[in-house]
Amino acid sequence: MTIDDGLASPAVKLGTPLVFNLYTNPREDEEKVATETWVIGPVLKMVAEFEASVKKHPLISMGTPDPYTPPMN
Repeated sequence: MTIDDGLASPAVKLGTPLVFNLYTNPREDEEKVATETWVIGPVLKMVAEFEASVKKHPLISMGTPDPYTPPMN
């Protein structure tokens, strides 16, 4: 999971995902403490599954011409 401050700065890998309750913090203010910490376990599981799938099926590089034809294995 990464965070991006804008187009000029590089993405930074986070230790844990940022969690926002959009009912109590609709502006996603990072200064407000998230009390929904129960969600971090399931989210980290989904992140691990996604990262494993990316190792098996790499992402398409930016700037790849469309239509994309995947390499034959």
